[in-house]
Amino acid sequence: MATNQQEYDEQLPVLQERFPQESKDKIIRLLQRHNGNVDQIRARLVQREYRVNKWTTLETRFGAAVTTLQQELPSTQSMKRIRLLKIMERFSGDVEQAQ
Repeated sequence: MATNQQEYDEQLPVLQERFPQESKDKIIRLLQRHNGNVDQIRARLVQREYRVNKWTTLETRFGAAVTTLQQELPSTQSMKRIRLLKIMERFSGDVEQAQ
């Protein structure tokens, strides 16, 4: 275990430098879960970063329209916001088609 912990301590700064938005604890958990395989961890974090960036982009483009849609149609209240954003993306922001 001590050698694993030593390896994790060596890999942690490299991963923290590449992914500063991730907490130290999260990176350590990933190191433990993946037995220190930095390539797997990097792939997971890159994938997560991509999803977060995509959601942020969708929120910027269609956030106001989705909020209006949720206020006008009570049936959309129960839907997750990301699902509504994806629907708006599919219909290029056309609220009429999205309804």
